[in-house]
Amino acid sequence: MNKKIIGLFVIFLFLSGCSKFTGQEDFNDIIDNIQQSVEQKEWKQLKSHGDDLLKIYHSNKWKLQMIGDEREYEELYESIKRLLVVIEEKEVTEIKLSLATIESIIEEIYSL
Repeated sequence: MNKKIIGLFVIFLFLSGCSKFTGQEDFNDIIDNIQQSVEQKEWKQLKSHGDDLLKIYHSNKWKLQMIGDEREYEELYESIKRLLVVIEEKEVTEIKLSLATIESIIEEIYSL
């Protein structure tokens, strides 16, 4: 039993210490791309980046489940889906608010 706990703790430390491995860098990169597209009002590019953010979420979901709690990663998913809707509506202010929410959730998940 103690070996399992120690093993899980080591895995957790490894995952939390490597931002590229945990997916944090992927999230940050795509958020930066979205922010640039919002400023330039490139709507097609913005839609593509929003879809990419959802794909990154799905590909990193198991990592998020290990690092964060259920409320955090479910809230992140809801915020990403909300972002996709406001991108469709071309609401710049709402897009910026959604991005700020997503960024704060990601920071919360990856902070130790």
